[in-house]
Amino acid sequence: MSQLILPYGSILEAHLAKKPNAPFIVHIQDAHGIEEAQKNMAAMIEGLSENRGVSLVGVEAAQGPFNMGPYRDWPDANVTRDVATYFLKDGTIGGAEFAGITAPKPLTLWGIEDTDLYLANVHALIDATS
Repeated sequence: MSQLILPYGSILEAHLAKKPNAPFIVHIQDAHGIEEAQKNMAAMIEGLSENRGVSLVGVEAAQGPFNMGPYRDWPDANVTRDVATYFLKDGTIGGAEFAGITAPKPLTLWGIEDTDLYLANVHALIDATS
């Protein structure tokens, strides 16, 4: 697995599950708003999908399923990649969304947040720093 991660990031910790059939989980910590970090995250996700069969990506700051179909189904994959690259560069999408749009194998992107709790934490941060 290190050859899938190390070109794009570093491994801080690794834990083996006690149960042999436990799901394979990778937690990627990224630098928000930094294009290179987002590209690296997309490359990690794509590599894990292609080489380890990862197909589910939990995404912070969102809740529920992402509908990637309209983007993935565009008839010209080069146009899709160019548009996704533009949105990645300007910060409209992150690495997970980029991978979800452009990876050869379809991925399921799922927002893992509780919207109310997430927004409460955002407001608490704003209040604490104001």
